[in-house]
Amino acid sequence: MANQLTLTNTPYLYCISLTSSSSANTAYTIVPADNNYDRRIYGLSITNTSAVNHLACTLWLSNGTTNYQMGLVQINANSGNNISTAATDVFTNSVFSGLLTFAVADNMGVWYFNLPKTWSLKFTYTNTLSTGNAMTFTTFGEKYDGITHRTTSVIFQQTATFSNATGTTRKDIISSAAYDRRIYGIEATSTDTTARTLSINLNDGTTNYLIYTISILANSGNSISIKAQDLFYDAFIQGLFVRTADAEGLSYYFNLPAGWSINGSLAVAVTAGLQINIKTIGDTYE
Repeated sequence: MANQLTLTNTPYLYCISLTSSSSANTAYTIVPADNNYDRRIYGLSITNTSAVNHLACTLWLSNGTTNYQMGLVQINANSGNNISTAATDVFTNSVFSGLLTFAVADNMGVWYFNLPKTWSLKFTYTNTLSTGNAMTFTTFGEKYDGITHRTTSVIFQQTATFSNATGTTRKDIISSAAYDRRIYGIEATSTDTTARTLSINLNDGTTNYLIYTISILANSGNSISIKAQDLFYDAFIQGLFVRTADAEGLSYYFNLPAGWSINGSLAVAVTAGLQINIKTIGDTYE
């Protein structure tokens, strides 16, 4: 009997943070093996809250017994942790172009890497992570667990408002839900007369994982000379958000699995009487 065609179906999203309790020059698993399903990987991004560079870090491919070196990459100080340093986009780094980007693409021209279910990815960093700091790895893609295509069914929108009363408390930009969602866009407008630094995190229901930091410009979308701020297509996060495209190849999207959310926190509260609004649009897989 011929093998049955298996298509990707369920979104795959995995985050892990290494902290001061971790040790430099040790190979840590950043994408674990899966006992059931092969995975299609679209993106791998790293943030680093420490103020030191990590030179010549190693990405490994492991079959469960042996680690195979894929290449070396530098993780800059405060990568994804301030408004001037982007998160480190490992997947599209030219160092790994022979295996990751520019190796295999779908019919929309989106590059991906197939990770067999018994294989994993590991990473070795090269400098000490001091107390209170973390290096966070975010990997996303899809699982080969379906035999038919799954499509979205319901329009999804959510607005988060940050006011002076919000302060620097974390606030959901996209709340957790019982179903997967496809995110097409995230936009911010501000009536504040001062730019505000916003840290954006993924949350798996338990833990917050920093994915990038952005400056929300004063009066974004509140002036004919200052456009609303596009948080989805921002260059600081293109390693995660602008990676997968729909069947027409026109709209990029990011799949947020059930139980996951996206939140943000401001470094300094919005001016009293003013506000920042963040609008998200997409579809749901219901």
